[in-house]
Amino acid sequence: MQNKITQRELKKILRYNPKKGELFWKIANSRCIKIGQEAGCVSTNDGYCYIGINGEIYKRSRLIWIYVHGNIPEGDVDHINHNRSDDRLSNLRVVTHQDNCKNQRRRITNTSGVMGVCRHNNKWLVYIEISGNRKYLGHHTVFAEAVKVRKAAEKKYGYHKNHGSAIAKTS
Repeated sequence: MQNKITQRELKKILRYNPKKGELFWKIANSRCIKIGQEAGCVSTNDGYCYIGINGEIYKRSRLIWIYVHGNIPEGDVDHINHNRSDDRLSNLRVVTHQDNCKNQRRRITNTSGVMGVCRHNNKWLVYIEISGNRKYLGHHTVFAEAVKVRKAAEKKYGYHKNHGSAIAKTS
């Protein structure tokens, strides 16, 4: 994705609060946007905060990265603690899409409580995704052993320590 806005333009129209990861309007550009008002809104669909500027819609996290660093490298802006509306710079990192997938929160459909571990034929099946391919790591009768195998694979394949955890609270 190529950004259509520059750091210079952003700093003219927005003010960044680094403690809370928020952007505020410095100019009033319509009847409904006032100076000092927080920019954007959190989507109920995906949890990201979006901001409209000059007819384009941007994720606030990407705008903050541009605001602070001047540009955004190719890749994803990952929310380290899985909270997509926590746009403090300390919670953001630019990674490849593949690395972003190695820091996913646990899905609500997960029944075991551990990603990559599921019940199959009265045993615990263990697997991990590597470059979009599922690698099976075996069946185990003891849940703790299955979890141990999965965690060792996460470490081996460079998964983030937060991978599979719930959303962390902001500080």
